[in-house]
Amino acid sequence: MPRTLTKKVAVVALIVLVLITITAAFTIVQILSLRQTIDHVSDDVIAQSQVSGEFNTYLTSAISELQTLTQDVGEFGAVEEALTEAQTNVATLDRILTSGRYDPMMLETYRELNDQRQSMIDALQRITERISADVNNDAGSSEGLSIELQELEQNLARVNVIEQAALSREQINATERASLGIQRALVGASVNVGIVIVVVLLALLLLNRSVVQPVRTLAATAQDFARGHFSEPVGITSNDEIGSLQHSFNIMADQISQQTRALTAQVAAAEAAQTKAEAAQNELAAQLAIVEEQRAVIQRMSVPVLPISDSVLVMPLIGALDTERLQLVQEVALQAIERAGSRYLLLDITGVPIVDASVARGLFQTIEAVRLLGAQIIIVGVRPEVAQALVGLGVEFNGVVTQSTLQSGISFALR
Repeated sequence: MPRTLTKKVAVVALIVLVLITITAAFTIVQILSLRQTIDHVSDDVIAQSQVSGEFNTYLTSAISELQTLTQDVGEFGAVEEALTEAQTNVATLDRILTSGRYDPMMLETYRELNDQRQSMIDALQRITERISADVNNDAGSSEGLSIELQELEQNLARVNVIEQAALSREQINATERASLGIQRALVGASVNVGIVIVVVLLALLLLNRSVVQPVRTLAATAQDFARGHFSEPVGITSNDEIGSLQHSFNIMADQISQQTRALTAQVAAAEAAQTKAEAAQNELAAQLAIVEEQRAVIQRMSVPVLPISDSVLVMPLIGALDTERLQLVQEVALQAIERAGSRYLLLDITGVPIVDASVARGLFQTIEAVRLLGAQIIIVGVRPEVAQALVGLGVEFNGVVTQSTLQSGISFALR
């Protein structure tokens, strides 16, 4: 069965991704372009302002020197140096205007202003030559030179005013271009975002019709199956993965129906078997209770207490002693002494194969407990290897009466 839902989802996701990428790229390009334009304009304006300021300084200095020289002819080095620097500023301004990003109309204005600066330099050079050639330096000639220098100062001021106005307009134009670029970027981004929203809405509608509704139908049918209501098969709505899921669900539902009927019969048989098993379990529990009682009796019999006289009891121990059995020895000994009122309890450990530190500690606890009842324990039957092991372990029997054999222990107690 063909599977096309995955391809549809992949195509929609790819379209959305492409649109988002285009929007982001367009916005980034616009922002970078605007930033580059603003940076260039700012750099050009700053550079032009700095060079123009230097030109004004040098030209003003040259005019001031020439105004002094009209009355007192002297060295022309300061004037020539100022004019040379001013000529360098004019050349620098030409390079700035050639490489800068100016509006064509503004660029023409800047070139005319630069031509006027060159004209003022040429005029000052001619005035300098005339001053140096005018040996007599009469009053009429000096007055004419002063008027020319004043006109040059006025012309320089007018050039500065025009240039400042043009630079201000250049900044305003740059700001307007930046605003226009931002508006274009916003409009383009808005259009792309709108397209993305439309595509996403169409994708959601497709998802609801192709996936959500069929899945809801499957969920409702599955709930009916969970309640034991076996309804009609689910209708297949498409030939993609959802249709394959619906077809598989129908097959599963049919198999569940068959298995449910088979399980019903098996449950009935299992309930009957369970009834028999419960009866057998009750019988087994009763047998286990009997076995437990017998085990307790056998355990008690493994710790016997034999009366020798009214005051003497004998407890022969045979086999290994563990923690549980030592606890039993203590309980049986205390109970026997309490019942008989005996003064002595002979603890025969001849049949105990191993007496280690834990066994010795358990025996000492029993001895101390018997002492609290006013009786005394006599340990008999300590074999040589047991005595050697206890000595090696550092176990001391201070205050404990020991006898080698049961006969000697009985004789000691009877005396």
